[in-house]
Amino acid sequence: MHIQGLTIGHAEDTENQTGVSVFLFDQPATCGYWLCGSAPALRDVQLLNLETSAKEIHGLVLTGGSAFGLDVTSGVMQWLAEQGKGLQTPHRRIPLVPTAGIYDFDQGNPVAPTPELAYRACQNAGTDYLYGRVGAGYGASAGKAWHQGTPTRTGIGLSSMRMGEHTVTSVAVVNAVGDIYEDNQIIAGARDPEGNLINLEKLIANGQCKMTLSDNQNTVLVANFIDAKLPAPELTLLSKMATAGIARSVRPSFTPFDGDIIFTAGVGAKAMDEPDMIRLGTICAQNVEQAIINSVKHSL
Repeated sequence: MHIQGLTIGHAEDTENQTGVSVFLFDQPATCGYWLCGSAPALRDVQLLNLETSAKEIHGLVLTGGSAFGLDVTSGVMQWLAEQGKGLQTPHRRIPLVPTAGIYDFDQGNPVAPTPELAYRACQNAGTDYLYGRVGAGYGASAGKAWHQGTPTRTGIGLSSMRMGEHTVTSVAVVNAVGDIYEDNQIIAGARDPEGNLINLEKLIANGQCKMTLSDNQNTVLVANFIDAKLPAPELTLLSKMATAGIARSVRPSFTPFDGDIIFTAGVGAKAMDEPDMIRLGTICAQNVEQAIINSVKHSL
């Protein structure tokens, strides 16, 4: 479902198996986040902390290339500045663009997306929301905990749900340590040489699969969008509640080797009348779970 005021664009470097996804707003958007992984690659996310003076952002970026990929932000800032968007200062407008990255060097060459690729993603942005092996999900995979196994290629998953007259759309880039579950059944993850799914959660619990601090190659990135203006504290709470969607669909999740993070942005000028936060947070969690599942179904 289309979110009024939100355009999404993707661009890929197919030779190096990586890419970038951009989320652009017609008007500055309020945004909150919840960091639930321990190995994040982030830029300017601290702008969203509740005690900061910046109350709105102009774009959001998810990228491959781990910490090197965070340089793509400058390409998005350039594009936004050319459109006359950004925080007005005495000397020029400065676009505020939080960015989060996944480690996808294990799929192709260890080359990160470039600012030029991100600029192209901005040019590609539109209301026809693409999914599958596109953008930041181009080099993503799931089931990375066991080195003797072969991960399953994933990508970007998308899910939308209605709550009365409002729409919630969730986008997930799934590059997980763990396996992906639907209805308590593994649908993607580590496979043995015969192609059978291994069940990493069971191997880890039995002590048959161990990881080290050098295994920081994983992350689930999620962006929720709601077609209503909501205050940052409420959006932060919704991001926190939405982590249940990751926990239900990725096992194990939130490990020391994941950089999992959830953003939730309120898009549009109209405020939501007396929002039911428990209902809205429950919908966000369900939507995130489905988006992660769809990252597999859309990428096969």
